Amino acid sequence: MAKKYKIKNLFFVFLLIPLFSFQLLAAGDISGESESFFSRFNIYFDILDVFFILLILLLLLYLIQKERKLYKEILNETKSAEKSKSEFEELFKNLPIGLYISTPEGKITKANPAFLRILGYQDIDELKKISITSQIYKLPEMRKIFKEAVEKEGKITAFESEIKRKNGNVIFVRESAYAQFNDEGKTTAFIGAMEDITKQKLSELELNSATKLWERIFNNINEIIFLTDNQRRIIKMNKAFLNYYSISQEKALNSFCYEICHKDKKILENCPLSQSIQSKKREIVKTEVEGRTLVVTCDPIFDEEGNFIGAVHISRDITEEEEMLKQSNKLRNQLQVMQKIEALGRLAGGIAHDFNNILSVILGNVEFAIQNCQKNDVVIGYLSEIKESAERSAELTRQLLGFARKQTFDPKPLDINRHISQMKNMLKRLLGENISLIFEFEKELQKVNLDPAQLDQVIINLLINSRDAIGEGKQGKILIETKNVIIEKDYLKTHAYAKEGRYVMVGITDSGSGIKKEYIDKIFEPFFTTKESGKGTGLGLATVYGIVRQNQGFINVYSEEGEGTTFKVYFPELLAQSVKEEVVQKANSVVLKKTILLVEDEEAILKMIKLMLENNGNKVFAFSTP
Repeated sequence: MAKKYKIKNLFFVFLLIPLFSFQLLAAGDISGESESFFSRFNIYFDILDVFFILLILLLLLYLIQKERKLYKEILNETKSAEKSKSEFEELFKNLPIGLYISTPEGKITKANPAFLRILGYQDIDELKKISITSQIYKLPEMRKIFKEAVEKEGKITAFESEIKRKNGNVIFVRESAYAQFNDEGKTTAFIGAMEDITKQKLSELELNSATKLWERIFNNINEIIFLTDNQRRIIKMNKAFLNYYSISQEKALNSFCYEICHKDKKILENCPLSQSIQSKKREIVKTEVEGRTLVVTCDPIFDEEGNFIGAVHISRDITEEEEMLKQSNKLRNQLQVMQKIEALGRLAGGIAHDFNNILSVILGNVEFAIQNCQKNDVVIGYLSEIKESAERSAELTRQLLGFARKQTFDPKPLDINRHISQMKNMLKRLLGENISLIFEFEKELQKVNLDPAQLDQVIINLLINSRDAIGEGKQGKILIETKNVIIEKDYLKTHAYAKEGRYVMVGITDSGSGIKKEYIDKIFEPFFTTKESGKGTGLGLATVYGIVRQNQGFINVYSEEGEGTTFKVYFPELLAQSVKEEVVQKANSVVLKKTILLVEDEEAILKMIKLMLENNGNKVFAFSTP
């Protein structure tokens, strides 16, 4: 308004100028001579006055227009200010974020409806009566932290805390505020905004809880799991990964997967990730790493546009499973071999029994024929050849019966160390001078319940097998060892035919040519031999197997081609309290003439036995059925 008054003063100054000039001229002394001059001069002044008056009028008109324009501007500004105030009040009232003004001490002086709704109040007057510090903040110390921050920095943003609503429920809020200061720099008020973030906070807590649960599950999975980006760099891994590869998380992060998993500086040819990227689907690869067998599953990850962005890798170490599978297959093979041998044994036993009956008839009749021939009769020679061949056949039959575990035996408490020691000279002669025979006996070897003749068969057959493996005339070594052994449950996992207990082990190891892997499961089968035609019957190891099984034992063979072979025979230990010394009195063979009832289903044998008994003076009643 000061500017307007200045303009008015200027107007009056201009208005007075022509009047002042006219008066000055009129007050002068006008002479006659100068009358005409002044008359003309007055005319000029009159014109000048008119000019000034017009000028002043124009200026006045300009100033009036300017005043009107200024008035309009002021009026518009006033209306605009009133409109802005109204709009601000409307915005303050309807804004969904709570707005408030409070004293530094915590008294609310103004608040919008949203602020009231957040705190659960209906009326601002009711809210003004309470203290923010003690009645709204769940933890008063949080209000203290808030207040100190605003006063120190002049403002605070995104301050999160827990507050109590009117009904006592606790909610999460986010607050921002700035301080108003007076001329002396003292805080006079806090102007702030408050937002209810309870839903967001609960969602965050649920997400954090779910994330922690996921992390816990992820890290407790036994399989090796890790994630890679599109450059094959590791970006996430579980604890199983860190433990398996003995690496820290810091070192594993951003490392190339092939550097950690395959200890290599380049991508492998059969890389499952490469295969999955190409096929765009899951790929499963079995791989060997430093003697361990792993099954690696790789799932590629693609974005919406089909671009490869990473992959999930799951690895499982199946080394033990593979070993168990091998052992299972080995046990299955062992059972199959045992079943096969048992079946062959039953077949061989049946054949040997029938064949033995036939040989008995042949030998008996040949013996009678020789007895009834003259001493120089040429027929005796032919009969002797028949007898010799029949006896050799009978020996084969006995071996088959031994394999079939139908051989007659007479078990007794036996000290294996002592028995083998008595055989030393005979065994050395059997092997020849080119083979060194070494003995390693356990001093306190337990006794077994075994027929000595059967032990002889086992030892001799195994030594002959070792001798042939070394080769005729070649230098070699054979070790015979004995040992007390305890078989426990773990041993049965890989040896299906064994039983728990205490055993005496007899081992024979040679330095021969070894046994081919494909022959190992067949060596105990009857008539199986790798020797040249005419140099073996294939019944030696079969007989050993039958004798061992007949005595409740078992036999293992370990062999590498070109490295030699070891046979380990296990006989059940005879416990001390079970050992009984028995005196067996054998009756002298006395020919007594008696009446004998003879029953035999085989007609030929029946006749032969009847004839033999009758030749000894017995009266025989023979029947083919009971």
